[in-house]
Amino acid sequence: MEATGSYHFDLAVALSKASNIEVMVVNPKASKSFAEALMQRSKTDIPDAEVLANYCQRMDFKVWQCPEPNKLALRTCSRRLVELKKQRARAKNQLHALEVIAETPDYILQDARRAIKELDARIDTLHAHALEI
Repeated sequence: MEATGSYHFDLAVALSKASNIEVMVVNPKASKSFAEALMQRSKTDIPDAEVLANYCQRMDFKVWQCPEPNKLALRTCSRRLVELKKQRARAKNQLHALEVIAETPDYILQDARRAIKELDARIDTLHAHALEI
């Protein structure tokens, strides 16, 4: 299968646990380059499946190994931390914009500051969990 963000992952994990199935997860850039070499440009399901089948026939099969549970947990935690930090940066930028407008009501500023504090607390909690892992 082709790595497709988070969509392939649960299937790859489930299949890798089966005793009679070997899984290979193909890098999307590799499959795209392979498709281009075959002069295949269509990105619909059937041609995509044909390209991947052809890829598996011609290229070395590299069995995908499911990461250990603690590595999976750390991966998920770190991705969530990145997203929360992006949200916090947006919230801080919004607060700054609100602060420069003289007519912004105090309750709006308080709400924006509270949202940042809540994000800080969530980030700290997840950071502590990541350190535990």
